[in-house]
Amino acid sequence: MPDLRPLFSPDSVAIVGASADTHTLRGRTTQFLIAHGYPGRIYPVTRSQPEVFGLRSYATVAELPEAPDLAVVVVPAAYVAPTLEECGRKGVSAAVVISSGFAEERGEAAQERERALREVIDRFGIVVCGPNSEGLVNPLKPLVATFSPVFHDPTQRKSRAIAVSCQSGALTFAFLSRGLPRQLRFTYQASAGNQICLEAHDYVDWLLDSGGADIFLAYLEEIRDTTRFRAVAEKAAAAGNR
Repeated sequence: MPDLRPLFSPDSVAIVGASADTHTLRGRTTQFLIAHGYPGRIYPVTRSQPEVFGLRSYATVAELPEAPDLAVVVVPAAYVAPTLEECGRKGVSAAVVISSGFAEERGEAAQERERALREVIDRFGIVVCGPNSEGLVNPLKPLVATFSPVFHDPTQRKSRAIAVSCQSGALTFAFLSRGLPRQLRFTYQASAGNQICLEAHDYVDWLLDSGGADIFLAYLEEIRDTTRFRAVAEKAAAAGNR
């Protein structure tokens, strides 16, 4: 089981494909990371603007002054594998790939993009959430790496903490949206997307060890490794989690 700390609690984040245009997914992703008070170092990566929301931007990942723990990738599908390769060469540990256009689509071109991305991930050992992910949130840090506008500060409520791990990005944040009026308390949210690297239960496994959640809510479209899924479920039950 890989260490998911660089995903959920990075000390620095690069947004590859950053933008100040909040009418776009990449612009909203950039805005929300900054606006929700992420305490670490943020590096916008874009060739189109020298600054994004007042932060200096960089033309490439290679030009960054350090290897960020996490890269949030919001670029066209054809550029995702080359971007991850650049991240791997820089020493980036983890990535959230929001870009779509992979195995969720029909056609040989999309399948080839997924194969190319998997090869890069395997070669460099990058821990990847996605692709085709709606993002990932740890409001306890806070880290908001998503274009979804739904956000909740769990420190304002005292009920049992719920972590959400779903393949469906829409449902990941729909559960949050429906639960907040009912006074439910949410901590972590992970949209697993195509699960090229991590399955939904992998997030649960890591969170069981790291704490921060009492209840786990998941939506699964498929379970590839049923043996591991059962082991994680038994681990949660033994720990008294639901």
